Amino acid sequence: MKFSFAALAVGFGLVLAPASLPAQTPAPAPAAAETEPSAEELAKQEAAMMKALGAQFEGTGKIGSRAEVQIPEGFVFFGPSGTKKLLKQWGNLIGGNEEGLIMNQEHGWSVVFEFDDVGYVKDDDKDELNADKMMKMFKDNEPAVNEARKEAGLSAQHTLGFTLPPRYNPDTNNLEWAIRFNFEGTPGEQVNHNTKLLGRKGVMQATLLCNPEELEAVQPEYQKVLTGFKFNQGETYAEFRQGDKVATYGLVGLVAGGAAFAAGKAGLFAKLGVVFAKFYKFIIGGVVALFIGIKKLFGGRENSQYQ
Repeated sequence: MKFSFAALAVGFGLVLAPASLPAQTPAPAPAAAETEPSAEELAKQEAAMMKALGAQFEGTGKIGSRAEVQIPEGFVFFGPSGTKKLLKQWGNLIGGNEEGLIMNQEHGWSVVFEFDDVGYVKDDDKDELNADKMMKMFKDNEPAVNEARKEAGLSAQHTLGFTLPPRYNPDTNNLEWAIRFNFEGTPGEQVNHNTKLLGRKGVMQATLLCNPEELEAVQPEYQKVLTGFKFNQGETYAEFRQGDKVATYGLVGLVAGGAAFAAGKAGLFAKLGVVFAKFYKFIIGGVVALFIGIKKLFGGRENSQYQ
């Protein structure tokens, strides 16, 4: 995709008035041969895009005001503003709780962090995480999910089953599960791996976004990313005090709520990470798409997989 100032101007709501045509339009001059952007130009475009998104390549990424995550080598982190810009551009429903996104630059798989201030979630029902009952909840909620997606101009999605049944780790206070799904009219399956990180005042949702065939291979690095996550002092699960707000549901409710969560968040075009890893010819298309709102990003895809 070739960069166009006119297209960019339209994307920002600018009006470009057409020039008056002369009585006789002269024959157009021979078109100049297209030249590839130089390495220096590509570097400038990359830097501008990353600056606009607030990208961070090392150190500690601040996930809103409640938590942080260490940025491993080979990853890029985006804070609340950059995360929302990216997800909205990729065709997702934005709930407003998106507080961070960390992406593997080489392979493109990502983790999105969202915080829900529901209060302290008790884990008394940790022995009631029945996979069959949980799946029925997802299926029962699917019509409402797809109605919300339809209103947002997105295709219907269908839950196919668990690749990882719900399980809870009482030592880390993490609840996780993974679900297979597909989009209506789109071949292939997708997978979302969800982790609920319980805190003193609510729950941090960490969603792993990758292609199904990558899930097993990605797991070690994904778990490593999570070990670099921590709530800020005063926000941890162990710091609960009497009088704190307590959620009206437990672990079962968190999994059931994942069905509603899926109305807007059901995957990501994982390979989009290649854009950040290589840039080259695709970087211009990425910049234009980011600021103009082109939905068919790279290869004419109609659906982002994080929807």
